[in-house]
Amino acid sequence: RLMEKVLKQDYNYLVKEKPSKILTVTLSDVNYVKSSFIQAIAFAITGIVLLIGSIFMMFSLNTKLATYVVIAVPAFVIILFLVIKNRFKIFAEVQKVRDSLNKVINENIKASMLVRVFVAEKTEIKKFTTQNTLSKNLGIDVTKIFALVIPAISALFFICSLLIIQIGGQESIAGRLPIGDISAFNLYVLIFIMPLISLSFMSTMLGQAMASLQRISDVLDREIDFKDGKEPLERINDIHIRKLSFKDEDIDILSNINFDLEKNQKIGIMGLTGSGKTLFLKHFLRAVEPTDGEILINGKDIKEYKSHDLRKEIGFCFQENFLINETIYENIRFGRDLKEKDVLKAARIADVDEFTKKLEKGYKTMAGEKGSNLSGGQKQRIMIARALVAHPSLLILDDITSRLDANTEGRVFENIKKNYPNISMILVSQKISSLKDCDQIYIFDEGKISESGTHDELLKTSSLYREIELSQSNYDE
Repeated sequence: RLMEKVLKQDYNYLVKEKPSKILTVTLSDVNYVKSSFIQAIAFAITGIVLLIGSIFMMFSLNTKLATYVVIAVPAFVIILFLVIKNRFKIFAEVQKVRDSLNKVINENIKASMLVRVFVAEKTEIKKFTTQNTLSKNLGIDVTKIFALVIPAISALFFICSLLIIQIGGQESIAGRLPIGDISAFNLYVLIFIMPLISLSFMSTMLGQAMASLQRISDVLDREIDFKDGKEPLERINDIHIRKLSFKDEDIDILSNINFDLEKNQKIGIMGLTGSGKTLFLKHFLRAVEPTDGEILINGKDIKEYKSHDLRKEIGFCFQENFLINETIYENIRFGRDLKEKDVLKAARIADVDEFTKKLEKGYKTMAGEKGSNLSGGQKQRIMIARALVAHPSLLILDDITSRLDANTEGRVFENIKKNYPNISMILVSQKISSLKDCDQIYIFDEGKISESGTHDELLKTSSLYREIELSQSNYDE
């Protein structure tokens, strides 16, 4: 349920909430709450039996002594709990520091090569040491809480024993309590105190669990901003976007975007890094919602369609090559219920077949963590095959051919055109050779479409486009 809630959150939540925190909540916090409450239930059952049994036996031996113990001991435990309770806020701080520590570790593992290239080991080790020291100091504070319980309960038992000997001795001299019963009573007091000791430990453990439970509740109680549509969508025929804008904390990221895609068209997008291309494309999946403007698919607002149907009709190749540590075949299939012939067909179209036939294990070759066993071009071809295998009506390639040589890229696009004649395509690329046969090309600049037209039209009207075309032509020569 927790994972389902996280996955249904909108893009802004997943971006702004640190992945390290989400990971800690969904794994560490859940496991800690589970183990703490299982232990609490076990302690509770045992403790109730011991408490009832020891109280009954104490009162059967001597009502006066039993009354003193039953009143004094719980009062002491309650006072101890109130003292400890003031320090429960430490547990929430421990969770926050753990998030930060996980973030530092996660970033350094992912960017280990980058850290070495820029000789940033000392800086990163210092960041880790700072967070680790905070974690250690808070851990010591938590240990002090536990350390306070044991001597306090031990002192309680010794005080009780002395009082029992003192009062019991007087009762024995008066002939109201046999000497043997004093020893037995002392044993029952110990049995009575044992579940209270467990209760003290459980109170500190549950204090930590409550801090984790609060973080879990924050996620579960968060409203899902995303409102799904109800209309089915069988195919994307055309898309018309009018005056689309997107703001983040009152900062304009995209502004007044107008965009058209007709059935079976190939649309090109070009722009500098950070010009808003990828963010714009995420609107097609409803990963983000525009601040203003509208997106019409087949004449209807995109919000009217079921998101499942919408995303099923879009084959999206992300700029980042995300591959799981599985075989090449499983990376193309990606958990979907697909026929083997469809997977292999998509692989051939994306030219994956070209390099897998040279591998000893073929499609059963492991891709490695994030595709570490494959080259950049091989990973990009697998991503294209993954997007094509479900027969989408719209293919979006976000700068996914940057590692392909001209011959391989040309072969892939020719295969797509031949095998998917009715597919529409949006292609983001910085290579004019990739865009020149597009029906329309949009140039993004600082979140706006600065220019648009066919390749020939832009060569006539856009000085920027001409300069890029000239520089790439000279480079190729």
